[in-house]
Parts: sequence; C-alpha cells; structure tokens
Amino acid sequence: MSRATTLRLAAVVVQYGHADETRKTVAAMLRATPPLARILVVDNASPDDAGATIAPWCAEHGVELLRAPENRGYAAGANLGVRAALEDPDIEWIAYCNNDVEVAPTYFARVIEALHAHRGVCGSGILLTRDGVTLDYGGGHFAPWRALVVQERADPGPDAPPRRTQFVTACAMVVHRAAIARVGVLPEAYAPGYLEDAEFSWRLDAAGLSQWVVPSARAVHAVSASFGGIAVRPATLQLVTRNRLWFARRNFGVGARTAAWLYFAATKPLRAVVELVRGRPAVAAALWRGWLAGAFSRYPAG
Repeated sequence: MSRATTLRLAAVVVQYGHADETRKTVAAMLRATPPLARILVVDNASPDDAGATIAPWCAEHGVELLRAPENRGYAAGANLGVRAALEDPDIEWIAYCNNDVEVAPTYFARVIEALHAHRGVCGSGILLTRDGVTLDYGGGHFAPWRALVVQERADPGPDAPPRRTQFVTACAMVVHRAAIARVGVLPEAYAPGYLEDAEFSWRLDAAGLSQWVVPSARAVHAVSASFGGIAVRPATLQLVTRNRLWFARRNFGVGARTAAWLYFAATKPLRAVVELVRGRPAVAAALWRGWLAGAFSRYPAG
C-alpha cells in the first residue's frame, strides 16, 4: 500500500506477557481507516516468552516486533519503539498504546483531525472499560498541592466537541513528533509504578503546548490487572505514594513543591496510624514506606 494512502502515524504497543491481549489491540489497529503507516510491538522481556508467541502473527500481518533485553518499565519499553519509529522521517505522529486497548477504526484519524484543527500536539479519545459504559479516561487536570491528576468522571458523549485538557493518558495517546523533540519521550524514572504520562503532560503544559480530548474518538480499555488495585495490593499503594512525591519534587517550583510535601506529611503518617488501628498493618506499612521514600530518597533522573 502506498504511503500516500496511509496515516503518517506509528503506533507503539508495549506488552509484558498477555500476547492474546496484544493480538486484540493490534488487530483493531489493523482495521484503522486510513491505515496506519507502522505498528510496532515492543515485548518488554516477558517472562512467559510472549515475544516468541506473537512473532509469527506479527510477521504475517506486517507488524514490527522489537524485543527489549530487560523489563525497565512501561515508559522504557514504549520509548524503545518510539525512538525506532522516529528514525523514519515520514512519521509525523506517534501513538503510545497499552496492549489492552482496542481502538475504533477512526480513532487515530479523529484525534489527529482535531489536533490539526486546534493546533494541538497531543491528544486522546474517550476510553471506556469493556462494559462499554464505564468511563476509564475522559481528560483530567492537576491538583499540584496533592501531586495528583484529577480525572474526569463523566462521558460527554460522542457528539461533544474536542476540549482542552491538562492530562492525556499514555494508554492510547497520540503526540506529534515535534512535541517529543521539544519535551522528550516519556520519563523512565517511575518504574515500577505510574505517573510517566502525568509528567509528560505536565511538561507539555509548562511548554505552552496544547492537549485535547476528542469525544468522537472511542476506544475500549480492559484496565490491566497486572499492577493490582490499591485496596488489595499494599505494594501498589507504596509505589503510588512514593511516585506522587517524586513527581512533585521533579517538576514543581518551590511553592508548589513545599505545599505537596506538607500535604503528604500531614496526611500519610496519620492515615497509616488509622490503617494500623483498623487491623491493616500491611497497608499502614505501605503508606509509611511510600511517604518516606517519596519525601527523602533520591529520585531517579530520566
């Protein structure tokens, strides 16, 4: 197929196991209209050898497969694919995608059309969970004193116009190559854990580059259980608490950074005591360790 008939976009899908989910994600991308210029799957050193499992299928469908030598987290895996895609000068747009997201055929075209119309550099559509009703992502804004992204909780409907946002999720994010040249790829400092996309969005916002949510672009996100929920995984709570403080320390000015530090100092140790009284010592320990690591440990560069 001629490059003239394709969308100048390279989609990068990261997998850590679950080759069956990757096939669903990529199969949806193969139905995109217009077709995508490139699709790259990055196997993040899957312990179940999902890379070898999916390799024949990728070859059959013209999908590029890259294999990371080690798992250094989602951001590092995604950036491996992004850097490879950006070596192609014909690629104008990059899509970062989880391997548990299925996009509608017009998803990428609608997002790019809206970004062109509004001079935006980064955007996403609406992400619903697999019940097709519950909103997973619809935009968000920062609450700096809490070092938190506050996400929208109501689906505006597919006929709603595009709207500005401060936060775009990396689950199905479209970004212009010029924006990556300006602020860099996803930060790799938060692995294991979250907030790489929050910092990326913060950098774009600080640089005065606009981000958009496009309600007419639709995708379904299975919401991977690989990392677990806070209520049942104390390790998750510990990492999220640590990373929120690292996010504040890495990105905020003195005033906002101090406010976030004071907020965590006032709330996390107290909540740890409450959880201990409730008979949940693992949760209490996670909060305490996360607070200490976030507030006082040296955060990684990158």
